[in-house]
Amino acid sequence: MNVLSLFSGVGGMDLGLERAGHTIVAMCEIDPHARSILKHHWPDVPIHEDVTTLNAKDFRGRIDLVAGGSPCQDLSVAGQRQGLDGQRSGLFWHQCRIADTTAARWVLWENVPGALSSNNGHDFAAVLWGLTGTLPRVPDGGWRTGGWWSDPNGGLFGGCLTLNTLEWPNDAVVCSLSQVLESHVDPKYCLSPRACSGVLRRAERRGRQLPPLLQQALERVAQTTTKDKQAI
Repeated sequence: MNVLSLFSGVGGMDLGLERAGHTIVAMCEIDPHARSILKHHWPDVPIHEDVTTLNAKDFRGRIDLVAGGSPCQDLSVAGQRQGLDGQRSGLFWHQCRIADTTAARWVLWENVPGALSSNNGHDFAAVLWGLTGTLPRVPDGGWRTGGWWSDPNGGLFGGCLTLNTLEWPNDAVVCSLSQVLESHVDPKYCLSPRACSGVLRRAERRGRQLPPLLQQALERVAQTTTKDKQAI
């Protein structure tokens, strides 16, 4: 299938789709650092910078699948849970707009498990409405982590699968951070001394014990000036 990739990030979903035999026709990613990675690995694939200004008419009739994981911050249990009304997670509606305009037959939407419980399940019902045009009733007890949904007449619209990984690291998966760290990183991606101090204060206030290495790293940065931090 020909794929239009939205919220492409560094191309994890795109790599998987390519390995499954599909073709990435175009990408869309707003972060310049992520775009540089995409350009390195997909030099011949055009990359649009902003999903809100992407002209879907340019792809009408050319796309079989619109794929993307819209920002999760407002849906995640780790956020303030503004849901689809949030500025970031609300970008999902542009994925619906683009899928509708391109007349793509398939839509692949990836997000956090918190999307199922956001706004007492009504946000996920709105997601299904945006993708299918039918607004389902939130099931008693909330949405399951997997299953199929259909319209009242029995027409099958699609499926939902959420692996049982929650939104926290899985103890069964062992990896080394050094495998993905870069030697030179833009300071804007680093926590400021003030932010590190805030993390330490919140942990102390909530009675949470941080991992020793994280505690040491936060304390070290919290005690530096911005100039010192950039030199570390």
